[in-house]
Amino acid sequence: MDDFIWELYEEWLREFAKEPLTSDSEATWREDALREIEAKIARTPAAGVKGLVVKLALHCFLQTENAGSRHADSAYRDLVRLANLDPLAELNATFQKRIDVVASGAARK
Repeated sequence: MDDFIWELYEEWLREFAKEPLTSDSEATWREDALREIEAKIARTPAAGVKGLVVKLALHCFLQTENAGSRHADSAYRDLVRLANLDPLAELNATFQKRIDVVASGAARK
């Protein structure tokens, strides 16, 4: 099941990394697609640390400011070490690229 969770995570990351949308309906559609993938990940039981690290990375990334806990952060660091994977770093890098694209588009206007 962990490989399936990883495939869903990669699908989520590809959808998230797409260019920002200009219309409200397109943005709503993309948000719905992301939520659907997140629900599939949540419903799929993890079989090992690879699945767990993906689930916890999404949890950490999707939390609002100050909503995380020291325990979740600690568990994530342990899973990163055990799985030798850091999806949260990849999520944050992708998010930063989206911010840079939006900022460069705004600067051109």
